[in-house]
Amino acid sequence: KEKIEEMIQFCKKGPFLAEVEGVVVDWQKEDRQFSDFTIQ
Repeated sequence: KEKIEEMIQFCKKGPFLAEVEGVVVDWQKEDRQFSDFTIQ
């Protein structure tokens, strides 16, 4: 969860020279287990 929260903070700020107008986070209870996760 800590790494996800770090990513959310980055998204709220954005990369250098970015203008982020807003980020919506909707935490939901997990309904199944995953053995792997990747971002492409």
